[in-house]
Amino acid sequence: PGLLPDGTPSELTVMQTLRQRGQIRDVAQQSLADLKALEQRSGERLGREDADATTRGSGTASAAENSEAAK
Repeated sequence: PGLLPDGTPSELTVMQTLRQRGQIRDVAQQSLADLKALEQRSGERLGREDADATTRGSGTASAAENSEAAK
């Protein structure tokens, strides 16, 4: 199927049979879920106290925070 600029399949290019079967899945949502799970696992392995912090904030720490974490 043809993709729109946001990465979703264009309804005009998907066969009607696939739509009727419900075999069209939202890849963007699956990718976001995979990314969140990866960030949580990596946060646990890196010893972050709040492994979910990168999904709420910018995901970057300041230089002061990094130097404190290194101690």
